[in-house]
Amino acid sequence: MYFPVTLSGVFMGSCLFEESTISDSFLLEAFLSYIGKDEAETLRKCTEGELDANDDEVLEVLSSYKCYKNPTKENVKLIITQLAHQGLVQKPKYISNCWKPIISSLKSFSQFKTLDCMKEVYETKKPTTRKVVKLLSASPQNEAERTSFDHLKRYIKSLGEVALKAFLQFKTGSDVIAVTKIARTCGPVLEVPTTYQSYNELSEEFENLISNKEAWSLTMV
Repeated sequence: MYFPVTLSGVFMGSCLFEESTISDSFLLEAFLSYIGKDEAETLRKCTEGELDANDDEVLEVLSSYKCYKNPTKENVKLIITQLAHQGLVQKPKYISNCWKPIISSLKSFSQFKTLDCMKEVYETKKPTTRKVVKLLSASPQNEAERTSFDHLKRYIKSLGEVALKAFLQFKTGSDVIAVTKIARTCGPVLEVPTTYQSYNELSEEFENLISNKEAWSLTMV
């Protein structure tokens, strides 16, 4: 089952469930995942007490979202939560209302019975290098095969979020981890040569392969 985990969990939650079920902590985490990494790091440090609420970086981030309230240690988390609600619930309200009657059928599945169940879907399907490496299954028969397999695992562990999704899509056709079995795929086995002289050689070849869109074409011989 494919589910677009790149869509905000708060947005999908507002489409499927009552707004009152969305907690402030869920709103805050979703917002920090939604905004840019630098902005998220600044606001996270502020909420954790590592940055003063009146720090120039904090004020700059808040003003970029047209928030001109005077933040203090006591109210800054509430201010950020209000920004999260505005950006992830209020602004896309028209869209979520249009989607509700269409996607409400998802609640017939156990994975979408409650908001907590939906959160579990997000957690399960969101790809990480650790999850992908654990999914690998191989039976190396000699030292050369073991070395190539180790190089492949090391390569996957080195991938960033975007590159990992590209690797998954190249191999499986989906940029998320499939929870249920797929009836048929174009090629369930990844064949890796045992002739690589080093990890860098494997890494360079895979980078070139995945970045070359022509390599994504399915050619039947």
